[in-house]
Amino acid sequence: MRGYHRGRRALHTLVKKISGAALAKSSLGNKPLNFSPDASYLSLMKKRKQAQKQLAEIRKCKADFLYFARTYLRIIDKNGKRQPLRLNPAQEKIWDALRDHDKVMVLKSRQLGSSTLIAAVFFWEALFNANRRVAVVAHTGEAVKNIFRIYQTFWQNLPKWLQMKREAANANEMVFAHGARIKIGSAKSESFRGATYDCIHASEYAFWSDIKQSIASLFQTA
Repeated sequence: MRGYHRGRRALHTLVKKISGAALAKSSLGNKPLNFSPDASYLSLMKKRKQAQKQLAEIRKCKADFLYFARTYLRIIDKNGKRQPLRLNPAQEKIWDALRDHDKVMVLKSRQLGSSTLIAAVFFWEALFNANRRVAVVAHTGEAVKNIFRIYQTFWQNLPKWLQMKREAANANEMVFAHGARIKIGSAKSESFRGATYDCIHASEYAFWSDIKQSIASLFQTA
């Protein structure tokens, strides 16, 4: 019997070492021993699941602009309040045109949100595509500031895990770690010359001082 008890004790010791069961019986008595994963392991598994969920969300955002816009993009409304971006009918038409055509001319009245929509699309392009280059050309310095503020608001209000790291962010340019960049300047600026751009927003070009020359030189970079 003494050998039996020694063997039983060894068996329970082995169970304690290798069993994944939540409950085992001690060889020293009838009190149950509760086994639970280490706290650091649980934390690691939680982070792993969270990372997988975030990766799936990133893929969904890259594939679906409308989902990304309504879920993650924020704007400042006329009352100075932060609001989710909800496309109005005019913005929906511009999005349809941008999706289906390489070049789009928008003839519109003011305050339809066209600059906000185009900024949202180009921000989406730059955020999810490495080395994408965006040029935004406005008619005045004040307009440059206003448009750049839209891009800044988009980035600043993303969740941290969705914020692509920025290598640089000054008064008129945003450069992401994966090589994409968004550059904003006035029509009088020479800073766009000599560079190649994938996306170009010529804002309020009817007010540019030299429309023909500026448009010709700008779109040669595309």
